[in-house]
Amino acid sequence: MYSGSIITTNGSYSESWMEMTKMKFSEYIKTKRLEAGLSQKDVSDHFGYSTPQFISNWERGISTPPMKTLKKLAQLYKTPAEDMFDCLLQDTLQQVTIDFKKKMSKIL
Repeated sequence: MYSGSIITTNGSYSESWMEMTKMKFSEYIKTKRLEAGLSQKDVSDHFGYSTPQFISNWERGISTPPMKTLKKLAQLYKTPAEDMFDCLLQDTLQQVTIDFKKKMSKIL
């Protein structure tokens, strides 16, 4: 995924950045876990969770990891923490935009 500048020399967004922003955060962290060769149980054990259900919930988009966990998760998955945070931010902004448009359509 994204591992460099998001703006290319001609001023457009890089292809990898655009790919990452299209991917939901839940898909992103599942992909990174699998690329790291880890099971959900491996990750839950690493963070001291009693069950892999926490990791499953993150990967299904039911919940997101606590912010303080993101950096450690990125290290475990051997991916830049900035990339992980950016993907979460883009996913959150997209959802807020969708929710806002739904609410505005009811008002107008």
